[in-house]
Amino acid sequence: MVSKDNSNSYHLDNNTNSQERQWEASEWDRRQMMRYSKQREAIWNYLKERIDHPTADQIYENVRKTQPNISLGTVYRNLMQLRDIGRLRTVEVGDGVIHFDPNPSMHDHFICTECGKVDDIEVADPEKIKQEASNRFPGRIDGYNAYFYGTCEECMTHKRMRASTNL
Repeated sequence: MVSKDNSNSYHLDNNTNSQERQWEASEWDRRQMMRYSKQREAIWNYLKERIDHPTADQIYENVRKTQPNISLGTVYRNLMQLRDIGRLRTVEVGDGVIHFDPNPSMHDHFICTECGKVDDIEVADPEKIKQEASNRFPGRIDGYNAYFYGTCEECMTHKRMRASTNL
């Protein structure tokens, strides 16, 4: 079943059978003015629950397990189409590759300087940050992106473990 959330996004219910899902994915694509594609559905199904902001290469390697004939170019084109219709965001964190975020809403990111991991991070009051910037800027600010850099919990744990074994 296709459901619509408060942000006017359409979601496929995972509890339906394959034939129903194909029709519903087609409905979802039609509402987005896109032709149904089994490959796009496989890409979205892989990406939609992810919080680790994978790259096109990572998505390709995983989608290939269920769609062995899919090409990296097809994955990339479909990701760009999904971005263009607002289903996902692209995130560039300075590592030279584009990461894909299935959460298109305004939010910030944490980038681990040790392993390169990208995570969502919620700030207490993003509108307050935008308002403060607007107060200090003579033009109009429509939005912003913030990247927080540091060491993730996993890397800190590994560092502590390495330090304790070197004693």
